[in-house]
Amino acid sequence: MNDKQQIEKAQQDMQEFAPLYDKYYVRVFRFVLSRVADAETCADITSDTFLKAMGNLKNFKVGDKAFLSWLMVIASNEIKMMYRKQKSQRNYLVSQEYLFQLEHEISEEETDRPLCKKLTTLLEALPENDYQLIHLRYFDNLSFKEIATLTQKSEQSLRVKTHRIKESLKSKLIGHAETISLLLTAMLAFSITLF
Repeated sequence: MNDKQQIEKAQQDMQEFAPLYDKYYVRVFRFVLSRVADAETCADITSDTFLKAMGNLKNFKVGDKAFLSWLMVIASNEIKMMYRKQKSQRNYLVSQEYLFQLEHEISEEETDRPLCKKLTTLLEALPENDYQLIHLRYFDNLSFKEIATLTQKSEQSLRVKTHRIKESLKSKLIGHAETISLLLTAMLAFSITLF
């Protein structure tokens, strides 16, 4: 059964929401965990996301947008609300070990740990919106269409922005431009669990 059929069934009977929860829980949890360093808080936000989705499912128009994108928007709003309450800065987790493992899978040569460290430093130094875009695209493996729904920006502008960010990273890694391009491209090709 596809999402459209399952959503329509769940809109009539909330018991039918369970397959949607089962299908998307891990993706939403990983999305939240990459932005919230605490696993307990992550679990709470993920639960709140699905509770809000259930509560508003009757208002969800099947076909307007992807269900996962809708869940990500809810999760993002929950994260923002949590940070507003805590008045703390957002946390995005980019594991250096993940970058090392990824580069090792791409290249058969010995991996350059200083390059991974420099890449991590450059990613963390990006402006918030740029970092979020790179994170959504390469670490959360979202399509430009899903990111467009989440950020309410056009797919084309997101593609251009991503290209510019990658070019900027390449220029800062002079001598390693080919490797950074491979790293960023491979982040899409490989679906490696961060944790």
